[in-house]
Amino acid sequence: MRKILATFALTALVFTPTAQAQDVGDIVAYAALVGSPTGGLAPVVTPTMMGAQQTGLGYSFRYGRVTGDNAPNNFGAGISLPVQTLGTIGFTAGYLSPSETGVDGWMMLGANFNRGLMNTAIGAGSSLNVGLDVGLGWGNPEALTLLSGSIGLPVSTVVGQGNWRVVPFVQPGFGYGRASADGASESGTRFLLGAGLGFVDGTRGIGLNIGMQKVFIENGENVIGLGFTWNPRR
Repeated sequence: MRKILATFALTALVFTPTAQAQDVGDIVAYAALVGSPTGGLAPVVTPTMMGAQQTGLGYSFRYGRVTGDNAPNNFGAGISLPVQTLGTIGFTAGYLSPSETGVDGWMMLGANFNRGLMNTAIGAGSSLNVGLDVGLGWGNPEALTLLSGSIGLPVSTVVGQGNWRVVPFVQPGFGYGRASADGASESGTRFLLGAGLGFVDGTRGIGLNIGMQKVFIENGENVIGLGFTWNPRR
């Protein structure tokens, strides 16, 4: 069953053939992370990354393309809301659409919590910010359930004055992935690295983002993403 889980994950997510020589747990962890919002969608700029506290409902729309031939496209939409002064909690619903003929897509769900840990001014209108992001993900390919989790430390810099701000960021992290079917399961862990660049209108709360997500595994592919965020001021 372990080999069946790994083979299904490789087929569904279009891994490179040489990845099959790796540890089954590593392959399953990669599949579960990329097959759910945890690693299948690139991170976007949040109010936390700008050193601010979210004050109301926020919205996001994201697209991720797994690099490589016949690789899948991932789509996601989410909402986020503040939890008193503790931080922000968000929920994402998405869909993985394989490019390979004969492979069905599947729904993905995710949840995450993030909060700021440090905010330091580094000049007029500029700041350095460090946060904490904890995520959970779920994907449901045919006959298989994927579960994932991650913890990351987003580090961002806010640059500029006036309405528009430029926000480059990196988000190193550690992820867990699990695949199960017919009472059998396999799991593993992988390091992650997200990075991106956001252009945020502080007045209207609109953000345009480009980014990437890397789940580290030999011959693994990257996720290249675009995102639109809206955090209207209250």
